[in-house]
Amino acid sequence: MVKAYQRYSLLDNSTLGVIASAGCADALWVDDSGNLVLTANLDSLVIWNLRTSTPISTFKEDNNETNSEITCLAKDEQARLICSGHQDGKVKVWARVSSSLQMSLDGHRSAVLCLSFNAEGTLLASGSQDTDIIVWDVVAESGLYKLRGHKDAVTSLHFLAGEGSGKLVSSSKDALIKVWELDQQCCVQTLTGHRSEVWSTAVDVHGRRMVSGGADGELRVWELQAQSAMTRSGVEMQQDENISFVGSLIRTSRSRVGKLSFCGDGRFLLCQTVDKNVQIFRIRSHEDAVRKMKRRQKRQKQKAAEGGGDEEEEGKEERGHQDGAGSDHPSAVDLFQPISFFSTSNKIRSAMGMVSTRKGEAQERIKILTCLTNNAVEVWELPDSKKLSSLTIPGHRSDVRAVAISGDELSVASCAGGEAKVWNLGSGKCFRTVGEVGYGICCCFAPGDKYLLVGTKEGELHILDIAAAEIVESIAAHAGALWALHLHPDGKTFVTAGADKELKFWTFGSVKEEDKPARLGAAVNKAVTMEDDILAVSYSPDSKFLTASLLDTTIKVFYADSMKFFLSLYGHRLPVLSLDISSDSTLLVSGSADKNVKIWGLDFGDCHKSMLAHRDNVMAVKFVPRTHYFFSAGKDKQIKFWDADKFQLITTIKAHFAEIWCLAMSPRGDILASGSHDRSVRIWRRTEEHIYLEEERQKELDDLLDANEQEAAPAAGESVLAGEDSAAVAKQTKQVLDAADRITEALDLCAQFPEKPTAIQAAMLLGLSPNAYFRQAVKQIRSSELEPALMQLSFDYVLALLERIDKIMAESLTAEAELLSRIVLFVVKIHHGRLTTTGSALPLLRSLRSSTKRSLQQRCDSTGFNLAALRSIKRRLEANASERDISM
Repeated sequence: MVKAYQRYSLLDNSTLGVIASAGCADALWVDDSGNLVLTANLDSLVIWNLRTSTPISTFKEDNNETNSEITCLAKDEQARLICSGHQDGKVKVWARVSSSLQMSLDGHRSAVLCLSFNAEGTLLASGSQDTDIIVWDVVAESGLYKLRGHKDAVTSLHFLAGEGSGKLVSSSKDALIKVWELDQQCCVQTLTGHRSEVWSTAVDVHGRRMVSGGADGELRVWELQAQSAMTRSGVEMQQDENISFVGSLIRTSRSRVGKLSFCGDGRFLLCQTVDKNVQIFRIRSHEDAVRKMKRRQKRQKQKAAEGGGDEEEEGKEERGHQDGAGSDHPSAVDLFQPISFFSTSNKIRSAMGMVSTRKGEAQERIKILTCLTNNAVEVWELPDSKKLSSLTIPGHRSDVRAVAISGDELSVASCAGGEAKVWNLGSGKCFRTVGEVGYGICCCFAPGDKYLLVGTKEGELHILDIAAAEIVESIAAHAGALWALHLHPDGKTFVTAGADKELKFWTFGSVKEEDKPARLGAAVNKAVTMEDDILAVSYSPDSKFLTASLLDTTIKVFYADSMKFFLSLYGHRLPVLSLDISSDSTLLVSGSADKNVKIWGLDFGDCHKSMLAHRDNVMAVKFVPRTHYFFSAGKDKQIKFWDADKFQLITTIKAHFAEIWCLAMSPRGDILASGSHDRSVRIWRRTEEHIYLEEERQKELDDLLDANEQEAAPAAGESVLAGEDSAAVAKQTKQVLDAADRITEALDLCAQFPEKPTAIQAAMLLGLSPNAYFRQAVKQIRSSELEPALMQLSFDYVLALLERIDKIMAESLTAEAELLSRIVLFVVKIHHGRLTTTGSALPLLRSLRSSTKRSLQQRCDSTGFNLAALRSIKRRLEANASERDISM
């Protein structure tokens, strides 16, 4: 009989401690009130309510797996669609109302760094670290073409606004800004004003001007101007549009630009740097800019008449006019007026503005949303430069070094950034935060789950009252770091281990203070000095043994009652960082900095098996209670599930996006918690899904082969000139190959049965006719994967596909006529040469032309009839409303 194991899966609301992940710098407003904010939570999206500091909705795929980390965000003008770029090059589009994934677009070879929607929300541009720009059709859910020309990573993208404008502006780390003509799919202008990387650009909503910023202390202002040409009749005709340099602005901060953005209908410019500063400029109207220019020129003439002034001051004043549009045109210093400058509590990753007016006030106020590097979000208001609100409680300030699960499995505790937080496992909300606990590196719940013990790097032992959210006692437990603590199975005592080479044994007690209720306390019972620093310690569940790992790479085993030496376990080449003992006290597992996991027998101290477990240090190991299965976690960002009896790897979990520091297992073994350098605590629950080793190894092998094929072979369309067709932006992924297999299987199955199958035959087709079965199979394929899948079909299957579609189109009214017509056009375009030279294909093409035209005409007639009916109903409702208004 094949042995099966139960799978541990990451469920919804199981990623705790992250407000805005470090891999994505963007945070976006998603409503006009300024109360809802969108941030990236590692591989998912979260909309937060700033008033209540709670998540409103979460956007995540329904596969219960860890997907690629999000690197950038974008939304359309109405915030109906939200787009996320990912580390693996994928672009995903989500529907905000349903919080569901609409499409997944795969075309880049490396991380996506910037995204931009056009004004209508029908086109999406993505720029990547692979230097490519891809323009996607959001309606057709497919790629249109690639734009190539940059020599380094693309940092920002903007569609130029305006009627009939078909241009895209891009900036890159190659110090260039390029203007692309989308109709011709080529670069029509290259701007070379910057001397170093261009980190951000901003284009106003009207498409009149653009501002770019880099690593220097200046902002460069560009203006979109229309070049005119005279016709033969002498009439001036607009011929082309170009971007011209207007001038430079001197920034207050000398740090490089992080992000630039316009707000307030293009009347304000926000300049955010990579330090704590945000500077705001007001854009003057053309009349005000002309008056400012004339005053400046008059002042310069007066200084010249008086014999000149300070050359340095004149140089600063004229900096914004150098290489500008001319002396009769306002320069950058005339157009932009610096109005405010403020600093946040921590370094900023992104800033976004919103203009509003309070009741009874004529002055406009600017709300600025800032996403900080310490996993927090703040909202500031100008001109008062005051902080309106902040989102900090649900997030850790630094990496999570310790986690613990309560005995009732209702809550989990985590230590990070000088704080200890307690989370509700059911809702995923943080209900207690205790500050000033120091750098916590180990923790556990005291018996009864009312108190939390925290050991710090400073050697202190804190006892925290969870209900009161305060430290009730702080004890200087060790002279060095308190690396580990472990409860005795009887729940009355516990042991701590530190860098001062001492094991200290503590006894719980009740402390009664004057005018205060009794609380939990702890006192040292005895201390034992070891030969070296102690890194990990653990009691055996039967209370017989106490094990401790030392810095000299050995593991010492003592009798727990008398501390008499029993065994010394040798074998690791580097210090043992973690260890754990099975529930039956027969096996000990150890994880070391030498990347190995060793399984020891506690009866004789022999090493049962040594396994190379991870590609980096093994930071934590935990047995599943009442089993010989255990988990290991390492700095390679993975958690691995092992069988200690068969010495086999059960499965590998891609758990986090940074080093994993700690693991915690619930008493019943149903819940696993992990803490990581990415500031998150992730909760894994045991499910009823079974793991079979043979299937798991085959799946891992397929994933490895797919990864190797994608690295070895160029992406689909790599040798194709940009803009030929959508195949130039498609990647041959596992999903694409699976879609091609589904099409061929459906064609083969439908070819075996007549158009009116018998009951037994219809059962093979899920109770459908062959045509209906094929339509259903095609509809289940994602639109973004359809065209790449069609490219995988052989020519024989192409002919069978066209014949099947011709039969479907011959039906009276086909709901999938538009989809099938798209398939026909794409297939004919790809295989045009061979189809026109194949004699048997010509009659089929003629039949397809007539049947497709007839089917599409029927769909148009049906749609037109429905639209006419809706207009009639609308007119009738408006007439009834007007009659009621007249009668009133």
